[in-house]
Amino acid sequence: VAVTGCATAPEKKREEAPKEAATEKPKEAPKPAAKVDSTAALIADGTKLLKDGRATDAKAKFTAALQKEPGNLDAKVGMAQAQLKLGEFDGAKAILTDLQKTQPDSREVVLLLGLLHKEQGNFDAGIALYEKEIEKQKAANKAPDPELLNNLITMYRLNKSYDDAIKACTTLLSRDPKNADALKNLSLVY
Repeated sequence: VAVTGCATAPEKKREEAPKEAATEKPKEAPKPAAKVDSTAALIADGTKLLKDGRATDAKAKFTAALQKEPGNLDAKVGMAQAQLKLGEFDGAKAILTDLQKTQPDSREVVLLLGLLHKEQGNFDAGIALYEKEIEKQKAANKAPDPELLNNLITMYRLNKSYDDAIKACTTLLSRDPKNADALKNLSLVY
């Protein structure tokens, strides 16, 4: 009986030890610093906000991203898109004109500059810009970008250059007979 009692006592102590440890309050971890959005996160948020039709909120995100990284290409493009949506054409034009100098081969910059010209009713400038870009693509033995060509067709149509619009539609539809934008533009010409 004495042997059993000796064996039991240490086991109780072992069981009690964890209970005592469990009652101790754990040391609090240091509180993390306030969350600071990374530039990439700000740009991603701004892009989503633009897609959701919230251009003012998107502009705030792109502004914050540009404060962190003033030269960030994606933030500049996003800012220009937000300004276009808000009708802030002078600001968008300043950004896009600067980007066109530093990023002359950027498809997105060309598309946005053309959109700016369209929004301002400056169809001749938009047509010249898109035609120049299409010539560059042809010189590089590339087929013209379908989105660029559709935007050019829209410019021709809005400028009442219907023959040019039909010719460009025919070119695009010969490569992609089901191109919805080209079919829509063609129907609007007739």
